[in-house]
Amino acid sequence: MSIETVLTYLFLVLLLYTLARLFAGPLRTAFRFLLYICLGIILIYGANWLGGFFGATLAVNPFSILIAGFLNIPGLILLFVIQYWLRL
Repeated sequence: MSIETVLTYLFLVLLLYTLARLFAGPLRTAFRFLLYICLGIILIYGANWLGGFFGATLAVNPFSILIAGFLNIPGLILLFVIQYWLRL
């Protein structure tokens, strides 16, 4: 192998490493955001299943999914309180 080939491979490895480091943060954030959305959907459907026995259900919309996903159980309680408060 010639020195030009070795330097080319070294440059490509360095470029790939730099691109991986550059996109690792935003991809990690996007993955975490999708994880929160999935968790919110699971929590709302679980709360609707349990609340169906008592007549208390939540609407499934992006706002409630994000609140339930980011805040977890306190978010579900907050959604139930807001829904009860708005019905008065």
